[in-house]
Amino acid sequence: AVLRNAGVSNSGGLSNSTEALMANATSSDYAQLNDSYYFGTTQKPKKPDLTPISLGFSSQKVASGDQVNVTVAIENQGEADASNASVYFYYEYAYPSGYKTKRSLAVSEVSFIPLGNITLVSTVFNNSELGQYNISAEVDYNNQIQEINKLNNKVTKSINVVSKYPNATILSPS
Repeated sequence: AVLRNAGVSNSGGLSNSTEALMANATSSDYAQLNDSYYFGTTQKPKKPDLTPISLGFSSQKVASGDQVNVTVAIENQGEADASNASVYFYYEYAYPSGYKTKRSLAVSEVSFIPLGNITLVSTVFNNSELGQYNISAEVDYNNQIQEINKLNNKVTKSINVVSKYPNATILSPS
């Protein structure tokens, strides 16, 4: 808490600003000593807010076994710089039987994201199973950074893995 001398007005009473502050304070927030009033205020610490604003792939058409770069753009929309952030890349896949699984792709470390800046973080996705994948990037997934908002740390986008070999249908022998 920061203690300040509230002072009195020229007429001998409390100044208008001091009266307003004391009206909003609890009895433990201020004290009087002789002609001076002391009151405490708390200062809200400035924190970063790491927000993944976009998730993209190097190719939208992915064949089984192809490598695809997965890149997330992270913006620090908070009030302070951020240091030592982890980005967790993972995917969710539904098998034809309906069974769903969640698998890790990578964890990438970002040493510094200045206030107001955007940082790109990438990993590689390579899978031979056909179907739709929901790929996610979650910033500060292990909650090591005190942020303004923890609910905006994840972005998800779908990608479809198809067969390398096209289907061909023979309509007649001639």
